[in-house]
Amino acid sequence: MTLSMLVAGLAMAMVGAPVEETPVMCPLMKFAGKQLPGYSMDYNGMRFFVCCKGCIARFEKNPKEGFTRGLSLHEGKAVAISLFNPIDGMRIEAKDAVAYADHQGVRYYFAKADEKKTFEASPEKYAKIAETESLWCPYCQLEDAKYEDAIGYGDYNGVRYYFYCPECGELLQKDPAKYASLVDKKWHRAPGITK
Repeated sequence: MTLSMLVAGLAMAMVGAPVEETPVMCPLMKFAGKQLPGYSMDYNGMRFFVCCKGCIARFEKNPKEGFTRGLSLHEGKAVAISLFNPIDGMRIEAKDAVAYADHQGVRYYFAKADEKKTFEASPEKYAKIAETESLWCPYCQLEDAKYEDAIGYGDYNGVRYYFYCPECGELLQKDPAKYASLVDKKWHRAPGITK
């Protein structure tokens, strides 16, 4: 091993190596999902990959039931990927992550190695799945907004608010009551599917 290889390896260990994306399981069948755009659906801030076109319609018909089925079918394995870092609520992709943890069927990615430690010390605190959400931002006013368009989320009074620009995120973090008051309650809903 050369000195330059040793230094490069040490530097990678210090900042954290990129995470290699591994397949998650189809929530409806005993196969790995195809990680292709046409075989994925987003539900409740999570991305699900199915094994075939037939599973797409089945999952879309009742995603909550599909998720529950996946948990029992693939005990101990991931059936979904969270689109957001559970520690800070910000959007993250596998290529930008340095670590991940699987918890209750969901794979969570982290931007820093210490975030994984924080998560694993108290996963129930961070791995909350929203029962009510709002994808409508009072400033951006994107009526057809999708989970993948959001740059982050914040939880307040039982509602998960997704935001689409840094200014909205700052207001939501600094004054969640004010942010929530700007969102018309007609935009509150049970989690749904977005493509």
